[in-house]
Amino acid sequence: MPQFESTVFWGMAGTGAIVTVLWAAAAAVIPTAWWGADGVGPIMLLAAPLIVIRVLDSALVNQLRALEDSKSLATYSTVRRYAALALVVGVLFYVQRGLVGFYAATIAVELGALTVLMFWMHRGRPFPSVRNLSKPLYLSLAAFGLPMLGTEVSNVILTMSDRYIIQMKLDATSLGIYAASYNMCDYIRAALLGAMVSAAYPTCMR
Repeated sequence: MPQFESTVFWGMAGTGAIVTVLWAAAAAVIPTAWWGADGVGPIMLLAAPLIVIRVLDSALVNQLRALEDSKSLATYSTVRRYAALALVVGVLFYVQRGLVGFYAATIAVELGALTVLMFWMHRGRPFPSVRNLSKPLYLSLAAFGLPMLGTEVSNVILTMSDRYIIQMKLDATSLGIYAASYNMCDYIRAALLGAMVSAAYPTCMR
């Protein structure tokens, strides 16, 4: 288990860090004309830390799934979502309106939640050590996960394409109303179904 945990945590951390750096470099050098609007490049640069944060979040959450600890997983997912909603709304109304405030609040919440989860999962036992990282195991994990990239990309396209269609056919205000209501419904869905999905998923994958 120490070798497995170290390989998953540090292997995914390294991979996520590399992609984050590449993303940030691309956001810094791509011409503004390519983005189609002013200010998109800096926003993409600001959002870059979310890559490695969410990669590590996935690494830890998947371990909770493997342990079939649905109570902890549901609690963590629900608290994180509502904390993100509260902070984002607070920042947008009282500190900084716009995408800068949105992404800054999101990064703060997700980094804080990830830190709490890391220390909670390893309470009373050593934190995963880089020395326990196994190259053969990492390569096996990568070989297993790489084909799933198509599934992840397809899911993003299905989830986000409706927003682009609304933006093109209607306007930004209509898109904002749609996105806000969509996200609120998604939070309710997660709160109601999170525990059941977390309990059923390991059984189906066994």
